[in-house]
Amino acid sequence: MRKEFESLKISKKQIVVLAIIICLLCLTGVYFFINNESASIHERKFDELKTIAQMKIERISEWQKSRISEVKLFSQDPFYLNNVARLIKKSNDPNIITDLKKHLFEIKDKLSYRNIFITSTDGKILVSSGGEENEFDKITYQKIDEATKLREVVYTDLFFSPLHNKILYNYIAPVIDNKNDVIAVLVFRIDPSVYLYPLIQFWPTVSKSAETIVC
Repeated sequence: MRKEFESLKISKKQIVVLAIIICLLCLTGVYFFINNESASIHERKFDELKTIAQMKIERISEWQKSRISEVKLFSQDPFYLNNVARLIKKSNDPNIITDLKKHLFEIKDKLSYRNIFITSTDGKILVSSGGEENEFDKITYQKIDEATKLREVVYTDLFFSPLHNKILYNYIAPVIDNKNDVIAVLVFRIDPSVYLYPLIQFWPTVSKSAETIVC
């Protein structure tokens, strides 16, 4: 009877030890499962961020190419070539200034530019589409000079203008006459908050922080 009791007592100890082992195995399994799931979720989110970031880069690149082509086309428009040449000869002619201002305003309004300027090769503003901007910052003057020397479209990228207390973006194109001389410069000014910022901030899935990560 005593031996049977001792045998029963040993069996209970074995059960407790076995239960502890099973619990440890379960906890270990849960740990590895959660760890693997976490890694899988992280990898999926990373792939999602990478795909959307690439999509944004492509959209911005397309927008950039489109703007450059647009600016180049306007700078070669016979309307500008003829009227700018006339304006240089008769700088105070109100009819020429009115025609140019009207045309610039229509383009600004239609294509959502902040302002459009026609300047001399040294950066003096001859005509603009309107607004209170009547002076350029240092960066814009440098880019006007660069466009004149390179004889091609240049741009400033995003920059903060202390003069206007605002972040701006300019496309600058030389106006080249029939004699192949640069006679003026077109400055197309963009407010990035109108299109560029919304493009960067737009997210195709629900996310509170992903835009910040991509930026």
